[in-house]
Amino acid sequence: MKPFKHFFEADNDRDINIFAKEPRKRAEPLGQVTSAGKLDIERYIDNLHQGGNELINTLVADSNFITKTGMQETNDYLRSFRAVMADAKYRINWTNFANHVNNRFDKYDIQSDISPTNGDWNMLEKYLPRIEEFVESNAEDWFEEIFTISHKIAGTSVGDGEFLLGIIGNARKGSDKGDIDVVEGQPGGTMIAGRTVLEVGTAGKIIGASSREAGRKNYGRILRDLIIKDIKKFQQIQDNTWPQLDELLLSYKVLEADTLLTLVRDLILEYSEEDPNPKQLEKQNSKLTRTIGGLVLYDYIVGHKDDVIMSINYGTSRYKRGYAEGGIDLYETRYAYPKKMGLRRTIELMINKNFYNFMLDGDATRFRLGTKN
Repeated sequence: MKPFKHFFEADNDRDINIFAKEPRKRAEPLGQVTSAGKLDIERYIDNLHQGGNELINTLVADSNFITKTGMQETNDYLRSFRAVMADAKYRINWTNFANHVNNRFDKYDIQSDISPTNGDWNMLEKYLPRIEEFVESNAEDWFEEIFTISHKIAGTSVGDGEFLLGIIGNARKGSDKGDIDVVEGQPGGTMIAGRTVLEVGTAGKIIGASSREAGRKNYGRILRDLIIKDIKKFQQIQDNTWPQLDELLLSYKVLEADTLLTLVRDLILEYSEEDPNPKQLEKQNSKLTRTIGGLVLYDYIVGHKDDVIMSINYGTSRYKRGYAEGGIDLYETRYAYPKKMGLRRTIELMINKNFYNFMLDGDATRFRLGTKN
């Protein structure tokens, strides 16, 4: 929490005197505050009286979101969460908050939110009722603030939404490559980490190993450019182009199996000839782009040993303007189990359900929620 003296700083319009009184001693003046400052102090004292500080420490520690030295006193996530919980606009029911902190691993099973092999829901709508149990005013604003808490951990970026998922149910920051682990059991007791491993991203998240290496060009983009180059000149892929395409395809480890390589080659051939219009083929929701993007996504999830890919409609204006991009609501969420579905079904999901769009940019492959147009 903020130092107590902080309440007596900054404002010039202070007109309320604050006193401290010990038992059997005369009250001593501490300073002057505004009416809003008086409410902040009341909240601060109420928080301490009801064990709010300890509850906040426990929730963040159990989430496994720890920055810097690994110690709680230097943890940016603890600092940010404390600041939100201390904001006077949020009326916290500390009894209900304690119930959430102490029982979330048993009470709220995130696994049930991500079943069966793919689905969609709105994250704000799904978790707001749970938040309103302990945030009794401006709960939607609280959600939005917590959603965007993001600090690097051990030099690795953490995306929007990850911290929220790590404190809202039986999940915590992944112990390995994954973003979030759904777990069984309780911290401090018998806990099985990694029951399900989620890779979480908002609009524009980068996928693909080569896409994340400095100075490396995006193989997916090169692949599509070669195809479109032939389509522009000949309306079909030339025989002498296939060796180059195969070399690029084999950079994805999942295609070391001949059957999967043949599958992707056949799909590329089919969708490049189905509508040999270069401008259509280079769109982020074309069947060709989704075939390549689906491959990149599948290879990424298999390589990372994740179970679930989850995308949330939130990000820069390039991606989140729903009215211009198929009417997708803010915080709309789509998840899938690529490994469980296999490569063919993963690609089919992208195409047949307009599941994800893929931006095959020059430097990286990015993805977002899919649109029809």
